[in-house]
Amino acid sequence: MPYSAPSRCGHRGDDGRPCPELSTKKNRCEDHQPPPWQRRSKAWGSGGSRKWRALRDKVLRDEPNCRSCGQPATQVDHIRPLSKRGAKFDKANLQPICDDCHDTKSREENRR
Repeated sequence: MPYSAPSRCGHRGDDGRPCPELSTKKNRCEDHQPPPWQRRSKAWGSGGSRKWRALRDKVLRDEPNCRSCGQPATQVDHIRPLSKRGAKFDKANLQPICDDCHDTKSREENRR
């Protein structure tokens, strides 16, 4: 099967001129590839859906300290993980937790 000829990079500089390099993937040369995180799902980068963000904010506002150690909470954790059929939006299944306690809990869950 024939391949198409290599094309030029689709990036244009500040002066409006196109990049003279050949594209390697996604119509861009290696120097003009977008950062890997730029194409990531917004579910992680922005905190998920509007419903989740509102519930998360409410949980942290109602209980600002980690349930495990008492430090300021930075995350909201599912007590029963979603992978074990825990309810995503049930406030009874959510707990405020700090980063260290969340990492410890996640390691223990992954070990099982």
